Amino acid sequence: MRSHSLFALVGLIGALVHPSRPDAGGDTARGHACAGDQGSCKGTTPEGYDGFLVFMATGSVPLSEGFFLDGMIFQQEILGRTPAEIEQNRADALAYFETRFGIADADARADVAFLGFYADPRIDYRAYVISGQRVPPEGYVVHDGGWIALVTDPDGLTLGGELAGVHVPAGTFFSFGDYSIEVTRPGRGRDPDPIVIHYQCNDPLIPLANGGEVFTCDLLSEEFGAGRAQGMTSPVIEDGNLRPNGRTVLTFSDEGGL
Repeated sequence: MRSHSLFALVGLIGALVHPSRPDAGGDTARGHACAGDQGSCKGTTPEGYDGFLVFMATGSVPLSEGFFLDGMIFQQEILGRTPAEIEQNRADALAYFETRFGIADADARADVAFLGFYADPRIDYRAYVISGQRVPPEGYVVHDGGWIALVTDPDGLTLGGELAGVHVPAGTFFSFGDYSIEVTRPGRGRDPDPIVIHYQCNDPLIPLANGGEVFTCDLLSEEFGAGRAQGMTSPVIEDGNLRPNGRTVLTFSDEGGL
């Protein structure tokens, strides 16, 4: 797959696509019950909501490598999509970028780079709270992948669509993808199916001074319904390694997570 210089989904301009995959309580709180011997608690559902999840990315990758792997790893190995399903998902991403942001033909423009991505599992993106479930202290692995449109024009880009007239700088990107939460069970027996949550960014992801970003995304889940994800990354460089230092909160409700 062709490599691009891009602004990493979990925070940093210049991340590269890589083709290989590394080894990777109170009484009134509804549904809250701790298992003291296991150190885990059943996640609560805040009043008025249908679902509540919290993710954190606490791992790191070498600064020279960046956060992205080949997007086909995610589509084929994680989600198990067929070629036809992958092509449809790709078309849906292109259509969304055009409708929401006025970026027509994102895969054939000189001012925008369009590519599939899979967030490197070494960033250790995990779900630590899932309402209605007892999540162990180490959390559940969150696989994150999909499609990105990245503004490459040094002069930036003036958007159309539902954000007509908004000008964004080079390095701004737009995301459309899925979270696949790898749920495990203690002891013997088959693990439950992953929890898959679709997301699509509401607003342009504009790079902050520290290389991070603040984001909001619409969500859709068979398990929880319609929702909203809000989060941020604040990257930290330590000993030649890059930590995304990311936090994401997901809420689901009749009002789309609001």
